[in-house]
Amino acid sequence: MKRLVLIGFIGLVMAILGGCRLDEWREVSFSLPDHPNEEKIRKMLAILDTQTPPEIFIHNKKITIRYNSLRVSSKNFEYVLNNLDNE
Repeated sequence: MKRLVLIGFIGLVMAILGGCRLDEWREVSFSLPDHPNEEKIRKMLAILDTQTPPEIFIHNKKITIRYNSLRVSSKNFEYVLNNLDNE
C-alpha cells in the first residue's frame, strides 16, 4: 500500500513539474523595407504581446525578433512588417 501511494505521489509531482510551460522563447529574422521607420516598427510589434513584449534588434536592413511563441506567432510579425505602409 505504501509503495502504491509513493508511486502515485511521484507521478503527481512529475505531472505538475513537467506538464505546463509558461514561456517558449524563439527568434525570427526578417528583412526590412527600404525606408524603415524604426520607432513605428518597434511600437507596432510591441503591441502584439504586451505581457511578454518581444525583444527587437535592428541591424543593417535586418530585424531580429525574440518572442514568446506561446503568446504570439511569427506570422503576426511578418504580417505587421508587410503592412506597415497601410497603417
